[in-house]
Amino acid sequence: MTVPNDAPGQEPRPRPEYGEYASPEEQEQAIARSQPREGSVGPDRQAQAMPAATPVAPDHAPVPATPAPAGVGDRMVTVFLLALGLVYLIGGAGGYLALGKTLDTVYAQFGLGDYTPTAATPAFGIAIVVGQAVIWIVAAAWSYRRLSSGRRSWWVPVLGAVATFLVTVVLFGVLLAGDPAFLAYVSEA
Repeated sequence: MTVPNDAPGQEPRPRPEYGEYASPEEQEQAIARSQPREGSVGPDRQAQAMPAATPVAPDHAPVPATPAPAGVGDRMVTVFLLALGLVYLIGGAGGYLALGKTLDTVYAQFGLGDYTPTAATPAFGIAIVVGQAVIWIVAAAWSYRRLSSGRRSWWVPVLGAVATFLVTVVLFGVLLAGDPAFLAYVSEA
């Protein structure tokens, strides 16, 4: 069935068979065509006639939700924090490598007396520098991997700074726990 267009010179368009433009007779014909015939297998009878289907595993596992991708701000903050950590590492290395002299200066400034360096003092200074360097390298590599995959990584250098602080405090605590001038100052307070 075709319906002529209102504009002359255009091809006739097909007449709709159902919906708001179809006549009631055309709607009944479309409904009748979509109904199952008597004796045919309809959806209810088809489900009864077929054996129960066994569940089939999907070809692939469902993909977990991915976090929001890291933006330019996250990248800038991460690089800034890593650069700040590197400046701290390089700037503090000289003081840690000459730890006996550094602690003697600090003791004099705070009026703690004289620091008595032990044979382990240079080893503690080296251990602090090496510990900070290793933590910075791990934080930089982990940040790079996270940034490359588009994940937020600003917190990785912050975690590295906390780890560096804890390593430094523990090593300083062990070193100062054996110093007689520091112990005398603490026992007076």
